[in-house]
Amino acid sequence: MMQTRISALQSTVDRIRAKIIDPYNKIVSRTAQLARLQAACDLLRRIIRILYLSKRLQGQLQGGSREITKAAQSLNELAQKKGRFDPAFDDDRDSSRQISMKIYSQHHKDVPFS
Repeated sequence: MMQTRISALQSTVDRIRAKIIDPYNKIVSRTAQLARLQAACDLLRRIIRILYLSKRLQGQLQGGSREITKAAQSLNELAQKKGRFDPAFDDDRDSSRQISMKIYSQHHKDVPFS
């Protein structure tokens, strides 16, 4: 008699545990999944902004000396954005330096006394 009550109590505890632990484990795994999705979305937003700035900078560089200040601002913003992802954009450093030097030389060619 005592054994049947103990087993009945044990089965009740197991049933309650299943009702609590399974949803908890799902919540934990979904929370981790949500955190990974948010990190991926943030990364994609930043990459899209960098691509937009790169495209805008290319257009400004083709605009010549009248677009030089806008190009410098775009290059500065692009450098700030790329600085956050330094390892991912190591290959772009040389092209960024070349563009910086092009803007600098264009500025000094157009404005000799600065």
